Amino acid sequence: MAEPIITSGAVLVGTAAWFANRIFGPSADVVGDSLKAYLQSRVPAIFDVASKMAEQRNVEIAPIKPGLLARLVMDASFSDDAEDITRWWANLFIDASQFGSNIHAVYSDMMALIGPDEAKALDEFVRAFENGKFPASISFSGADGAGIDLMRDDWLRKKLGQPPFAKSRIEALERAMDVGDLPWPIRYTSWRIPVQGAKETTYWEGKTNPWYSENRNALVILSRAGILRDGLVQRSVFGGDYTIRTVELTPLGMDFYNACNPEVIEP
Repeated sequence: MAEPIITSGAVLVGTAAWFANRIFGPSADVVGDSLKAYLQSRVPAIFDVASKMAEQRNVEIAPIKPGLLARLVMDASFSDDAEDITRWWANLFIDASQFGSNIHAVYSDMMALIGPDEAKALDEFVRAFENGKFPASISFSGADGAGIDLMRDDWLRKKLGQPPFAKSRIEALERAMDVGDLPWPIRYTSWRIPVQGAKETTYWEGKTNPWYSENRNALVILSRAGILRDGLVQRSVFGGDYTIRTVELTPLGMDFYNACNPEVIEP
């Protein structure tokens, strides 16, 4: 049954063919011919890496539903030829073979928007939390939009205190956010806040996170994909409104990242 897949232009051989045999399963005759064009570009390299990963992790590969499989293969075929992207796609195919559902079609849509810059920015963003021990961060029980908003606002208020804010507290907050000292992956992108000056004076200070500036386009794409979202804390104080803008991982983005990077997950 796998013959049409393996011999389509002789592109799937060795471990790539082994992996294709298992994820196509009985559907090879049904969808094999229609996917031949997509199997001749990036997919062989992805299947080769997926096969080796599955062997290393002792994962039993099961067939993927034909509709979902076609979606994954087509999206993967247009992906960037980069090591990280190949690895993420390989992990996504393995995850779909284990837990395949409609959510993996959404993951495929997300992954189709990710290139090397977006993968690097997201990986840096996630691994900053709990020293890269991501599951320690995702234990936050309020992992939905409203729960994340409440957690973020409460955390910021406790760290900053009451306005006008002491410069030392602002600097401590910056350090804490840079190393992921929160129960959920969040970083500030910019703020405009009242600062306590000398002799009980107050002045307003604005700042943009250099990390955000360096990764602006990648973060916009990750937000468009639904992996990240923008957050805002805004309060009225004497002299105007102070604002703290953030970028935050979504619960769906968390699940997507875990599917593409299972090696980050600690038992």
